[in-house]
Amino acid sequence: METTAAVNSAAPVTAGVSSEASKTIDKNGFLKILAAQLQSQDPTNPTNNTEFIAQLTQFNSLEQLQSMSDSLAAMALMQSAGLIGKNAVAQSDGVNIEGRVEAIIIKDSIPYAEINGNSIPVSSITRIHEGGSDAK
Repeated sequence: METTAAVNSAAPVTAGVSSEASKTIDKNGFLKILAAQLQSQDPTNPTNNTEFIAQLTQFNSLEQLQSMSDSLAAMALMQSAGLIGKNAVAQSDGVNIEGRVEAIIIKDSIPYAEINGNSIPVSSITRIHEGGSDAK
């Protein structure tokens, strides 16, 4: 007779997650863990409904946070797009960089302005003015 070991719901499930992985988990990682947990549970002693609902609630919260993060990144891009074509002064590593904002790039949800070929976080810009030599 084949026996199945029960999975202790308090034990951490690390299916598909390496020890060197980042401390955050994405939606797909969460689903993989949940699927592994469901596959490994003892059919004679299934997961408590309360625990299952709690996991689904966590999944829903994760999905909403990812959606909010995507929305915030899009808003940052739209707000920063208004800088394109304007002259800006920014501080990078203690040095003032002045020039025309050529593009806006998003890296890790942070908007960067391309000024004279340098990628500078938009938050480092200290002054923005219209183009022209008399705008100083």
